[in-house]
Amino acid sequence: MAEEQQCLECGKLFTENLVETEHGAFCRPCYDALLTTVKEQVAVQNSEINYPLSLAGGLLGAALGVLIWWAITFYSGYSVGIVAIVIGITVAKGITVFNGNRRSQSIQLMAVAITVIAFFYADYLVVRSYILSGNEAEYINILTYLPDPKIFLNVLKETFEAFNLVFLGIAIWQAWTMTRPYKFE
Repeated sequence: MAEEQQCLECGKLFTENLVETEHGAFCRPCYDALLTTVKEQVAVQNSEINYPLSLAGGLLGAALGVLIWWAITFYSGYSVGIVAIVIGITVAKGITVFNGNRRSQSIQLMAVAITVIAFFYADYLVVRSYILSGNEAEYINILTYLPDPKIFLNVLKETFEAFNLVFLGIAIWQAWTMTRPYKFE
């Protein structure tokens, strides 16, 4: 006699017509209903995306990620580049939360673009803070929070290290994978 199992969805005991998954066993009606729901969710994930709201979420996530990286790096006194991955994570979370967990390749590209800009801005803020903390008061009017693009690029050019590309790559990877559309297989 077959062993009775309980459906994870409805809780009924059954011995036949069960579907085993990596998460447990389901009765056929519950499994079919869950399968239909998953297929519907995957099908609509890239429809009706609110891009302005996605952008707002990404920018808020970027601001949070930049603030976290800057604070840890500046207050610890160490260049903690690996913390930069938090930028990719917060950007991706901001976008997906603000757009109702919608996903598409265009959302991925938005997440990557925001992450790259936020990464370089955070790097600029760290350098700015180090310069200004050294009693270099004459730079306070030059190194503003929203710098002239020429100054921004010059600061980055002079202080950017090749190893930062590793951390940038990891941050981009986080933003890309966390906003990747789900696939039903």
